[in-house]
Amino acid sequence: MNERSNVTFATPSGEIKHEMQRDAKRASTERKVHRAPTRRERFLAEMECTVPWSKLRALVDSFYADPASRRARPLELDRMLRVYFLQRWFRLTDSAAHEAIYDSSAMRVFVLVGPGAACVPDEAAIGKFRRIMRDYGLADMIALATDRHLRSLGYAIAPGAIVDARLVADSNAQVQTPFARIVDTAGVAAG
Repeated sequence: MNERSNVTFATPSGEIKHEMQRDAKRASTERKVHRAPTRRERFLAEMECTVPWSKLRALVDSFYADPASRRARPLELDRMLRVYFLQRWFRLTDSAAHEAIYDSSAMRVFVLVGPGAACVPDEAAIGKFRRIMRDYGLADMIALATDRHLRSLGYAIAPGAIVDARLVADSNAQVQTPFARIVDTAGVAAG
């Protein structure tokens, strides 16, 4: 072993890299500390605390159980229940729920998913769970139980929507100059 190999960890590039990583961690921590929570984060935190997850899990447990062992996988069941409620609260399809969990850190935290993509339920799993809920009549039962519980605490849920904007090619679109004046159908200038 030569002296040079002992010094490799103390090279300026290694020190700079370590310092950059430390600064990045500090900056991300500062952003998290100083950033106000979003409405979605506040809502999901409130739902985490107020929804009776253990009671809901007990209702669904026997229907979602693994046929071989007759036992449900608790963490997976908790995740799927939360995904199911995200779909109800935000009016998400199976694919939209899957994408929303990837896109939103608040939703990932709520669904008990870590930073890796391996834990995020895919569209097929989300659809399968939703069908189980519907086929066994659990969807209405859980919605009613949750609604009653929240109302007993003085809350009511007003479902919202996450709207995805899309750029659609329109062959009938008229070419306009940027920031052109727009005229509405009544003929009154709007812009």
